[in-house]
Amino acid sequence: MNKKTMHRRAFLRSCVAAALGSSVLYTAGVAGNAARAAAFDDYKALVCVYLAGGADSFNMIVPTESAGYADYAASRGGLAPRRDDLKPLRGVGYGVHPDAAKIADLYNANRLSVVANCGNLVRPLSAEEYRSGNVALPPQLFSHSDQQRLWMSGDPTGGSLDGWAGRIADHLVARQLPADPAINFNFGGINLLQSGSSVSQYSLTRQGKGYVTLHGAKPGSGGQRSIDAYRALARQARSAANPLVREYARIQLRAMEAVTSIQAALDDVPQLATEFTISDEQKFGRDLEVVAQMIAARQGLGARRQIFFIRLGGWDTHANQASDHPRLLQTLATGLDEFNRELDELGVSSQVTTFTATEFGRTLSANGDGTDHGWGGHHLVMGAAVDGGRIVGQMPDWKLGGADDAGKGRVIPSTSNDQYSATLARWFGVSEQSLGTIFPNLRNFSDTDLGFMKL
Repeated sequence: MNKKTMHRRAFLRSCVAAALGSSVLYTAGVAGNAARAAAFDDYKALVCVYLAGGADSFNMIVPTESAGYADYAASRGGLAPRRDDLKPLRGVGYGVHPDAAKIADLYNANRLSVVANCGNLVRPLSAEEYRSGNVALPPQLFSHSDQQRLWMSGDPTGGSLDGWAGRIADHLVARQLPADPAINFNFGGINLLQSGSSVSQYSLTRQGKGYVTLHGAKPGSGGQRSIDAYRALARQARSAANPLVREYARIQLRAMEAVTSIQAALDDVPQLATEFTISDEQKFGRDLEVVAQMIAARQGLGARRQIFFIRLGGWDTHANQASDHPRLLQTLATGLDEFNRELDELGVSSQVTTFTATEFGRTLSANGDGTDHGWGGHHLVMGAAVDGGRIVGQMPDWKLGGADDAGKGRVIPSTSNDQYSATLARWFGVSEQSLGTIFPNLRNFSDTDLGFMKL
């Protein structure tokens, strides 16, 4: 397939998905799942918690030993949490911001690990190499939209048109994983991460049980006539002259089939044991609750693999960080703790891995009232399948102008997002032979498995 054709296909997919604005998928119906499930006789799920805006993880995981904390506090200025207030992480000389203390509890219970100083990298890089200007770098460093796109695409050179979770779904379906009613699920509309070539994503809602129906029309209700009429129109549109109209109709019909399956499965899910914390400002707890319901409905859906994408916003803390960041950390820590407890109740803690991501970290230096766009940052990985209670990778030099400073307090990552994502993909069931296709830049790194998952 030539590049022009690839761009055209990507354009059509994006236009159709944008027009739908709700449930989007290419295959639907669960009738054939049992026959196709032979190659996947277990269940696994990945839950991505995307910290939108560039999360300041340097204020979440903080050195506690005297020398390290002194360097850190000097770099951070008035934003540094007090050393005595930090919740210690067992045996590593680091602690957690007091408003994220539940993250430390999960870590100390071996349910969570920290992946240190991770970010978009084309290849391993030192500060000296960076300053030379003669090395390959991800394009448009420190730009929100560009760095988010590079992480989601799984290609820090910018060459991929779809996302690594979408490519994972394509790969697994090619190996006979049931794709019905969907593998990739999100809230609030499509994203690049979950966009693939043959199997697309399904949008959930925070309303009701979590499934999306036609406005004012639910199966089995008085709105059934509206559904039937819309289905008849979509069937007619499948033979339209315009290819965009044909594709729209095809996806709409399959989405309508899928919502019937999802509705039936979710309606059979009993009340969850955990009461999730949901604030007026942040609906993070509600998103996690719907994900837990979908996981609880896995057998009714015939699901073997699911990937969920949740966006938790507000992390672009150029200003008001001293007041806003603790609240964000508390929201994140509370949600992760509640989700962990619910997975225990469902008996699937070893089958579900939750991980954080963001477009970039923040600067090690403060700007007076907050921090600016940085590069490397820390991620969290949670679940009973995680080799918990560890800091994986290398923590940075905490001095401004130090060995890891690219300038202006922007810390050069020591671990690439490709390594991080590939470790999750391997646990999820991606074959070794396909990792290099899903993550085309992975070959530039000698260590393709960071070792934080129990395989």
